[in-house]
Amino acid sequence: MQVVLGSAARWPVLLGVSSSCALLHLIVFSFCPESPRYLYSRGVEVSLVGSLQRLRGTNLVEDELKDMHTEVESERNLQDLSYREILGDKTLRRLLWTGVALHLGQQLSGMNAIIVYSVDLFSFSSIQGPDTDLAIVGGVNFLVTLGVSICLLDRVGRKPLLVYGYLAMFILFLMLSVSSTMGVWFRHPWRIVNLVIVVGFVAAYAIGPGPGTWIVPVEMYPLAVRAKMLGVCVCANWVGQFLCLFGFLVLKQYIGPLTLVVYAIINLVLALFCHLCLIETNNISSREVLSLWASGSSKYSSHIDDRDSKSLLSNDDENPYALHQTSAGSSVGMARYSSVSPTASFFDQETGVGASYRARSTHELLEESDGMRVRDLHDEQERELEQYKANGRGRQRGHNRVRPS
Repeated sequence: MQVVLGSAARWPVLLGVSSSCALLHLIVFSFCPESPRYLYSRGVEVSLVGSLQRLRGTNLVEDELKDMHTEVESERNLQDLSYREILGDKTLRRLLWTGVALHLGQQLSGMNAIIVYSVDLFSFSSIQGPDTDLAIVGGVNFLVTLGVSICLLDRVGRKPLLVYGYLAMFILFLMLSVSSTMGVWFRHPWRIVNLVIVVGFVAAYAIGPGPGTWIVPVEMYPLAVRAKMLGVCVCANWVGQFLCLFGFLVLKQYIGPLTLVVYAIINLVLALFCHLCLIETNNISSREVLSLWASGSSKYSSHIDDRDSKSLLSNDDENPYALHQTSAGSSVGMARYSSVSPTASFFDQETGVGASYRARSTHELLEESDGMRVRDLHDEQERELEQYKANGRGRQRGHNRVRPS
C-alpha cells in the first residue's frame, strides 16, 4: 500500500477503486450478448439465433439449436423442483455435493490466505523487509496465467488442470514449509527462490483450480436445476473463504510455520478428490454427464475422453440413462423404464422412486423428443437404402443390355 499510495493512511482510496471495477463491469456487460438458453426459454427465436451466432463466431448453428431444443424441452417441466426434491434424488444429490466440495476446496486451498495475509506468509518463508513489496509480482502473474488457462481449459481439459493444479500447490506449500524451518534457507539467495515459489503457487491456482472450479459445476448440472444448485455452490464458496481466512489466524497462533503443512495436506486431498470423483466435462453435454453419474460406477469418475464417454453411454447393461448410438452417429437419450414405475421421472431412474405430477410430463416429453429424432434418422436411413437399391437395379439393367449373346 505504501508503494502504490505513498502512505497506509490512504487506505480509503482503495475502497474507491472498487467503484471503478463496478463501472467497468457495467460498461462491458452492456455489450455482451444475452444467454441463448435464456432467450430460448423466453421464446425469442430471432434474438436467439443472433446471440448464438455472435457467441460462436459462425452462422452455422443449426445443430446446436437442435441440441438446445432437445435438452431444454426435456427438462422444461423440472424447473419447479424444490431443494428438498433435488436432495431426494440420488444422482442430483451426488452432483450437488460434488460441486459444493469443489467450491469449498477452492477456498480452503489457501489461495486467499496468501493474498490477504501475504506479509505473514512471507515472514514464514524468510521474505521480509523491502522484498515483501515484490508481492505485486504475484498479482501480475495471476493476470498472465489466467490468459494461459483460457487456452488450456479446452485443449487439456478441466479435470487434468484441477488435479495437477492442486498437486502443484501441495508441492509448493511443502517447499515453503521447509524453507521456513531450515536455517540454511534464510540466506539471501534463498529469499528469491522462496518468492519464485510463491509466484508459482499463484500460477498453479490461476491455471487450474481458479477457473476450473467455476466451470465444472456449470457443465455438470442439468439446465432445469442449474440455478438452484449453483446457488448452493456459491454459498459454499463464501463459507470456505471465511473458514480459510479465519482459520489461518488461528493456525498461525498455535502451530506457526506448520500452518503451511496443513494447507499442503488440504491440497493433496483436493487433488485426490478431483482424480477419483470427477469426470471430464469438456465437449459433453449436461445430459451425458447426468448419464455417467447415474451409473454409480467408479469407472465413470475417471478421466474419460470423447470416444470412451460415447461407448460408456451406449452400454445398456450398466447405465440406466444410456444414450443409444444410431448408425448416423448421433447419441439419442433413451432411458430404460422397465425396472421402475412408468410414471417415474427422468431423474428418479437411479432410485426407482415414483415422481410427482411433473414426472409423467417429463417422461412423455423425453419419449416424444427422442422418439422424433429416432424416427427422423430411421426415415433418412430408409430413403438412403431405397436410393442405393434403385441405383443398383439401374446398373444391373444396363449391364444386362450390353451383355453379348
